[in-house]
Amino acid sequence: MFNTVAISISFARSLDVDLLVKNGCKPSYSIYTGEVFKLVLNGEKGAKEPRLTISKAKENFIIKVEVSIGAWLFGSNLFLPDENDIKDFLCVLSNFVRFKTGFKFNAPVGRMTRLDVTRDFQIGESRVLSIIKELKRLEIPKYNQKPYDTGVCFENRGKEKNKQYLIYSKYHELLSKNADESELELAKGLLRLEVQHKNNRSASNLAKSLKYPNHDANHLLTRETSGKVIDDAMNSFILNRF
Repeated sequence: MFNTVAISISFARSLDVDLLVKNGCKPSYSIYTGEVFKLVLNGEKGAKEPRLTISKAKENFIIKVEVSIGAWLFGSNLFLPDENDIKDFLCVLSNFVRFKTGFKFNAPVGRMTRLDVTRDFQIGESRVLSIIKELKRLEIPKYNQKPYDTGVCFENRGKEKNKQYLIYSKYHELLSKNADESELELAKGLLRLEVQHKNNRSASNLAKSLKYPNHDANHLLTRETSGKVIDDAMNSFILNRF
């Protein structure tokens, strides 16, 4: 259903900078006022925990949390969540942010500011690269193609690059990251399709196209959203014929 997502919530409360730094956040200070305008929490190298960013926005602060759902819940983004997993994920994410920041973070009603809708297709090890080769011949209106050895990317034209389609060999991606043998074996023959909505505007446009009242997590992180986005992408790339 989904791979990497980001959820943002705005707060009017002041920050407890000492607590945030104690919990591992790295602050950035204004050269003019000396005040903190951003704090970032990254896990240790190789960790799969969410990336947390707290940014000043006029009188408020915005907490943004970004993570690969499968990597965090299951240890690898080879495994995609189902609807029950999404419910658990939103609960665990809310608790994670509250523990790290002291803020009550209600993830289900947070704005989606990144949404990678994802599906894997088991098409056979011998066919993956040949299908990718065929897809590199396609032209999609309003999108530029960016091919690479084991996949192809179609990125929207214009100044703001906020949406892209990725189609790639999951096996070769994991191989490049030195994944263990068990993951590599499971990834053989998998063609991954990923529709990336990369910021707040793209997620909002998606919600409007689906006639949702807003682009919060409750509405967008659903089987209905995933199904409609993937079906539309498959028609665009004529994937149904493979």
